[in-house]
Amino acid sequence: MSGALSLDSDVWNIAIVERDIPCSALAIKDLAEKYRYICELAASSDRLPEIKLQIISTEEFKKSPLHLGNRVATQMPEGHFDLCLDISMLLRDNIDALPLNVDADTVYLIRSSHYKKRERTICAADNIQYPPLVTKDGTGSYVNIKEREDVLTYSCVIFPQAIFPSWAVAYS
Repeated sequence: MSGALSLDSDVWNIAIVERDIPCSALAIKDLAEKYRYICELAASSDRLPEIKLQIISTEEFKKSPLHLGNRVATQMPEGHFDLCLDISMLLRDNIDALPLNVDADTVYLIRSSHYKKRERTICAADNIQYPPLVTKDGTGSYVNIKEREDVLTYSCVIFPQAIFPSWAVAYS
């Protein structure tokens, strides 16, 4: 969306600084899964590059199972990163984090709505052009396209539950 990472790259070197709640391993895993399903839905052969994730956490959360077995550091490692995300849900306006010394092409700060140091920026992507999942028969009824049924099941049941959990459960 923002052009910070290229889908043409072989590898994305990403550093994620978790100032408090561990979330990066789950987020990267979820991103890869959602991207794969969106590509299937769009009948695209695109794939994410290999993601080399470096998690920088606090001592309190270093051994959290939420890291999903990824190697975790408590200090910023040396080396160059394509992207660095600095995440904190607990920091507030009057409580600042330690300085971030990182060699990265792009750095994003991710904070809760209670952190109001600057104007918010929201990124959005272009619309995805999806191929048809159903056709109309002679009676006007919709019929699944057999080759797309697996994608249709995911897109109509599982994907909405992942995006709108309470809404999807109530209506599934």
